[in-house]
This record gives sequence, C-alpha cells and structure tokens, in this order.
Amino acid sequence: MEQSEEIYANVDRKSCGQETVNRSIDKQPESQNTEPDSSGKRSSRVAAVCLGLLCVLLAGIIGLYVHYDGVSKSFLAYKTNSSAERDQLQTSYNNLTNERDQLQTSYNTLTKERDQLQTELEILNRRLTNLSWQKFESSWYFLSTKTNTWNESREDCLERGADLVIINSDKEQSLDWSD
Repeated sequence: MEQSEEIYANVDRKSCGQETVNRSIDKQPESQNTEPDSSGKRSSRVAAVCLGLLCVLLAGIIGLYVHYDGVSKSFLAYKTNSSAERDQLQTSYNNLTNERDQLQTSYNTLTKERDQLQTELEILNRRLTNLSWQKFESSWYFLSTKTNTWNESREDCLERGADLVIINSDKEQSLDWSD
C-alpha cells in the first residue's frame, strides 16, 4: 500500500432511528492532503454567494434601466406632444384675440358711421321741414306756396326727382311728393 492507509472503524451501535451507522474514515497523511480544508471550502462558497448576489443585483439594475428607458421615452413623447398642443393652443388663442380685436374695431367703425348717418338724417329732416317738405307715413310731400299751372308744377316736381300728386278738394292744389 501506499503511504496512505485506509482505516475502517466500526462505530459502536449508535442508533439513528433503527439503523446502525458504520463509518468509513479515509485518513491520509497531512502533507499529501488534496482536499481543501474547511476554510477553503468556505471561501469558495462565499465567493459563489457573492457572485450570485452580484448577478441578481446586475439583473435588477438592467431591469430598472429598461423600465426607466421606457418611462423616459414615453415622458419625452408626452412632453413633445404637450409642447406641440400648447403651441397650437397659443396660436389659436392669438388668432382669436386678433379676430376679436378686428371685430371690435369694425363694430366701433360701424357705430361711428351709424351715428354720423343718424346725425345727417336729422339735419336733412330739419332742412326738409324748413323747405316746406312734410313727411306723411313713408313719403315726403313738398307743399308749394307758389301758384303754377299743372304742367309747370309737374315739371318742377320732376326736376326734384319726384312727381306731382293731385288731391281732390273744393279747390285744386298742386303738391309735390317723393318716395
């Protein structure tokens, strides 16, 4: 045999339940021991556990990166869309504000023109009243104090853009009217 001896020892009957335990002990000289000692096994176990934890940690970091990258892209898309929508809303608001201002200006202009026309109408009504023009319902009549023939009166009316009206009464009178 070589330098190592195998020693078999019978362990006295120790019972583990109902079985008898026999142990075989392999004894080698200390100088040729090929198995690592218990501290070497412990070091490799610790290294394996640390390596496993690092793998789990790396997988977690990769997962967080993938998740963050997706969230970041969706946030960027939301921000881009929000900016575009905000710009469109601002443009619409500015356009509506300009249109409102233009309408207000047009309204003010029309109000001034209406007031001017109303003033001119009042002035013309006063002048017509002073010139013997009389309004009756929707027509204006010129009351002449001058006595003319029917043909002369009609010619005078036509020159004024009107025509002669005849009113039957005891005494014929010539009146001028216009629409």
